[in-house]
Formats: sequence, structure tokens, C-alpha cells
Amino acid sequence: FHEMTLAATLHKVKYGPRSMPAWTVLRLATQRAAEALRLDHLIGTLEVGKQADIVVIRKNSVSLYPEADPASQIVYGAHPNDVHHVFVQGEPRVLNGELVQEDLSDIIEKSNEAWKETSERMKKD
Repeated sequence: FHEMTLAATLHKVKYGPRSMPAWTVLRLATQRAAEALRLDHLIGTLEVGKQADIVVIRKNSVSLYPEADPASQIVYGAHPNDVHHVFVQGEPRVLNGELVQEDLSDIIEKSNEAWKETSERMKKD
């Protein structure tokens, strides 16, 4: 969430208030990120045949008020504490803000492994 806010606001300093719309930032954080990681055939968009990685954000969170465009609310207001549910490959990983099925140390270990694999893939070009 922090990186999305930075991407949206830093460009505005030099290029003006309309240079980086919230919908563009959200697309960069999802679809374009998957493309950059060469995983867009698996993730990045919600489509039949893809992994169904989904983050559900609490709509009634104080950080998302006043009501506005949904992308703007996420890019400029959302915070990790606003995450209500997370599904990875369609399986619940966070429900009602609580981890399910795995503990934090396992997630950290898998995250480090995934980064190593991604880093190696990026070096091949």
C-alpha cells in the first residue's frame, strides 16, 4: 500500500496532479507487476484459469473515508490493517484479518524463497 501511494504522489511533484491516476497505479501493482515478474499467465488479473489471488479490503475502514473512487481509496488511503481477507490460488490465507493455515514464520520463509527465484529469473535477461 505504501509503494502505491508513493508511486501516485511522487510523479505528481514533477509532472502534475494528473500524471499518475489511481487506476494506473493499481494496474501497475497488479497486472503490470505480474508481467514484470513474467507471471502474468498465472496472476495479475482475475480470469478463468488464473490462480485467484485476491485481497479483500474492509470498506468501512476509517482510512478509506471519505467515500471516493475505489482505486483512489486503495491507493491513497488503504493500509495493511484494512485487509479483511486474502485468498492465494483460491485458498483462504487471511480471514477476518487473521492468518489461517500457516504461521508467520512459514510465510516469511516462503517469501524469501520466492524472492530468490524471482531474482534469478530476472538475471537471465
